[in-house]
Amino acid sequence: MELEEIPEHLLVLGSGYIALEFGQMFRRFGSKVTILERSERILHKEDEDIAEQVMDIFSEENIEIITGCEVQAFKKTDKGITVSLQVKGKSKTISGSHVLVAAGRIPQTDDLRLGVAGVKMDEKGYIRVNGRLETSVEGIYALGDVKGGPAFTHIAYDDYRVIRTNLLEKGKASITNRIVPYCMFIDPQLGRVGMTEQQAKEEGLDVIVAKISNTSVARSIETADTRGMMKAVIDKKTGKILGATVLAEQGGEIVTILQMAMMGGITYQQIKEGVFAHPTYAESLNNLFMTLDK
Repeated sequence: MELEEIPEHLLVLGSGYIALEFGQMFRRFGSKVTILERSERILHKEDEDIAEQVMDIFSEENIEIITGCEVQAFKKTDKGITVSLQVKGKSKTISGSHVLVAAGRIPQTDDLRLGVAGVKMDEKGYIRVNGRLETSVEGIYALGDVKGGPAFTHIAYDDYRVIRTNLLEKGKASITNRIVPYCMFIDPQLGRVGMTEQQAKEEGLDVIVAKISNTSVARSIETADTRGMMKAVIDKKTGKILGATVLAEQGGEIVTILQMAMMGGITYQQIKEGVFAHPTYAESLNNLFMTLDK
């Protein structure tokens, strides 16, 4: 973020939010970009069809993505940096001018000497809290990234709301069953809330899944940007939305509409029959849920 020059060739370790956002940004600045991912695919916490769409979008921008690779060593040379890799069992080297390590973060709790106060941490160094964000010691609370869980600004702010309510107002606020939305600001945006299809399957839930390509979204066609798709996971019995993913030019805004439906217990049938202004992205939520009629 403080570079004074555009990297000639940026090597990015990881394929999460920071990796993809900065990778695409520097590619558009003019850098050659190569993303190195240890897993067999990028965005392993997202559904496979969503990850494939993002792969296609990045490929169109000539961003190279190497999956199934393990970084073994870095070596600085006169021409830049050489990285030694194991790619699916085979040795490989790749050279670049700069490296961005975006393979995850660790909490900086060692210097806090929490053990002196009896505050317990987990095996990764995150502070253990209950639903009220109270630690193992009565009267001591933790909020934000240091407690683990989703590391988003809006989650830290909601943590503040919980602690304010409990500590200052003597209330009983909790993070239990909190709906977690987020948006990855690549272009197009990847907005998501709640449960993915793969999470629902892992938990053995009886769900139906609505999908629509942005090639069938009127607003996308009109703005000449049909990259991506919309997707929603629905409880088969109740018709209530359990989660949604929107990869689109305004993905973060569109998924917020579905989050509001989740908060209000609105069913997919109600949205399918709803009247939305034309021509908006919201209007295509009708079409998204009409796919379940086929």
